[in-house]
Amino acid sequence: IAEPRNWTVCGNSEGTRPSRVETGMNQVHVLFTTDGTSDGTSKGFSLRFRASLERCGGYLTAPSGFIQSPGYPRSYSHYRYCSWHIRAPAGRRIRLEFLDFDLEERLRTATYTHCYDYVYITQGQDSYYARNRPENSLYNGSLCGSDRPAPVETTGEYMHILFRSDSSVAHRGFKAKYSTDLPTLCGGTVPEDDNFGSVASPNTTTGTPNTTTSVYCVWNKNGGNDNTTTIVTINRLYIPQPGQSDTAPVVTCSTGGSLSATPQGSWWDGWKLYCGSITNKKIYLPGNAFNIIYKAANPLAYFNVTYKVSPCGGTLYYPGNITSPNFPSTYETNTECIWLLEFGWNSQIRLVFTDIDLDDSRDSDGGCDKDYVLVRNGQYPTSPLLGKYCGTNLPNNITSMSRFLFV
Repeated sequence: IAEPRNWTVCGNSEGTRPSRVETGMNQVHVLFTTDGTSDGTSKGFSLRFRASLERCGGYLTAPSGFIQSPGYPRSYSHYRYCSWHIRAPAGRRIRLEFLDFDLEERLRTATYTHCYDYVYITQGQDSYYARNRPENSLYNGSLCGSDRPAPVETTGEYMHILFRSDSSVAHRGFKAKYSTDLPTLCGGTVPEDDNFGSVASPNTTTGTPNTTTSVYCVWNKNGGNDNTTTIVTINRLYIPQPGQSDTAPVVTCSTGGSLSATPQGSWWDGWKLYCGSITNKKIYLPGNAFNIIYKAANPLAYFNVTYKVSPCGGTLYYPGNITSPNFPSTYETNTECIWLLEFGWNSQIRLVFTDIDLDDSRDSDGGCDKDYVLVRNGQYPTSPLLGKYCGTNLPNNITSMSRFLFV
């Protein structure tokens, strides 16, 4: 367990015990819980624990330093799990150079290769989960054997190094040094009072390759005005996905990478990931604080987006009123506002229109394609549509199915 997370086991081992767990930290919390029933035959459990003689892993924030496998230069022990998280000072990126490298050799067959003992290195703030996200890998997979890897550099401020050994065959291990002298290639903090601007990948021209195996960039913008809306426009984006056509109607973002834009403080689940080939796509976010995250494994990937903060919209936590800008006077053209209604747990939201006077742009199918108010049942722009309204007829009252409405 490299950092706090859950490991759960239940059932009957039937002669095969649960796998051994080794931590990279000095604390473990064990919880045993039962429900109100019993089969009368379950014996329970017994476990054994011990503290290792040498700790490994940790969080490193010094501008430079060294990392080595447990016991180096002596052979590392079996069943070791070590996790190092390196964070460079703001505006700096990380360079890692192996001074020595000697792990168990790679298994090679006609159909696949496998590392029994390995080092795995990723970049990015979500690097803890990156073992299943190859687009974050700095070496395009696991490292093992005795060939010393070439130096590698991140594009941003974060690096994660994982070392793991199995139950047999131990070698000398490794030693590496890291430094943070280089400026970041992308990402950073957008000024809080910056209401218009643009961000882009390190290369923004088709055919200009990145110089790194993978790219991971994060832009953060803080903000104190909830009564606003941020419009992020993807001007150009190209993030190819393995085994998929860039021109397919639907491209699933997988190991090739993705671009996301979310309100600050929001996890990405439910907010769309963008990849493939996209131009002139708008993303609407409540508030003026946001995160833009770009990950790419293909050296030809690139993107360019602009953002604009509109003085309407925002996140509302209590009952109140929503009006168009300048109401009851005429609203301006090209106005875009997003409200996220977020009430307490177990709440439902009732939306009552008291006045509506919009350009009646309904087509033959009854849809509104010019000026409109759109309501979704949930907290995301992809949540189920409850209605799209224009003209002067008051819509029926709307009741949410959860504690969120997206307007």
